[in-house]
Amino acid sequence: MRSDTVSVLAEDPTDVATFQVLIQRIVGTVKVHGHGFKGCARLKRKAEACIRDDHRKGVRRFVIVHDLDRNPNNDQLNDEVALRRLLSDIALPSDASRVLCIPIEELEAWWFSCAETLEAVARRPIPPSRNPHLVVRPKEDLMRLSRAGNRRPRYSTNDNPSLAKILDLEICGDRCRAFAELKTFLDES
Repeated sequence: MRSDTVSVLAEDPTDVATFQVLIQRIVGTVKVHGHGFKGCARLKRKAEACIRDDHRKGVRRFVIVHDLDRNPNNDQLNDEVALRRLLSDIALPSDASRVLCIPIEELEAWWFSCAETLEAVARRPIPPSRNPHLVVRPKEDLMRLSRAGNRRPRYSTNDNPSLAKILDLEICGDRCRAFAELKTFLDES
């Protein structure tokens, strides 16, 4: 790995694969290396060690991805300021840069910004949302949209990298703050 590599640290391996597609679409031929931790607790616990290891290999740009989930006790979104503070406490070498990418509720909300991604999931035209961050339980909503009759859903998070290939980046950047922050970081670093 070298300085032209971006390291993605995310809750899940499918998130890493999705961000690999998005990052390469935004900045072109950059290499993307990733760590999918299979849960937010592991992400928070292991991120510093992964950053140190990647930095020793020459990586200087890091994307830390953590969904702003709902609290299971009261069904309210967790506190974004507190989450951002917690993730900001992850040590970073002085010559490295990072972006904290915190999709509101879930990364899957981004697919609601774009008619093409929704049509790919539902297999019929679905109007996009002007405010995808307000979609409650976007992953479950995508599963519902992908059902044909009473059958099982066709959508799963394994489809996210394919959806990332057809996502309208401009519209998503206009409608999803976390995506806009990611795009700005990549364009400027």
